[in-house]
Amino acid sequence: MIEYVDIYNEFKEKTNKIKIRHELLESGEYTLGVQATIINSLNQILISKRSEYKKVCPLMWECNGGQVLAGESGIDAIIREIKEELGITLDKEKALLFKTVKKEHQFKDIYLFYQDIDINNIKFIDNEVIDVKWVSINEYMNMFKNNEIVPNNDFDLNDYNKCLEIIKG
Repeated sequence: MIEYVDIYNEFKEKTNKIKIRHELLESGEYTLGVQATIINSLNQILISKRSEYKKVCPLMWECNGGQVLAGESGIDAIIREIKEELGITLDKEKALLFKTVKKEHQFKDIYLFYQDIDINNIKFIDNEVIDVKWVSINEYMNMFKNNEIVPNNDFDLNDYNKCLEIIKG
């Protein structure tokens, strides 16, 4: 199935242009990606292991995310991606747009979810993910340092501390 994406300008405004996903972008054109940072009541981060069949970064760990499709909002995209990859439905009302990162030809909206999830109920529906686990920030940072975390996972210790401040109110 061919997937289409909206094209944004350098200010993250839709341009009314649509392209096929992964089509080369011209100067000043951007797409929108999403990433979920899910933190539980033990202050652990939910990460998943990518399938060996993934073209990019197979068998590496990450915070789940994906591409916003044409006509879709960022929040709808992250809810869809989590459902596709983990078989769970996150509560849209509990989502917080934590930050937006701009790199090369993509913006990435990173959403924070504060939610306890029983990982025994996770179902790997689309074969993109083969494992999940909760990790402490120290485990996460060590995994990142050891190149076990996907390099474009835009979440670090400073972000974690900011998330905890938000969660604790």
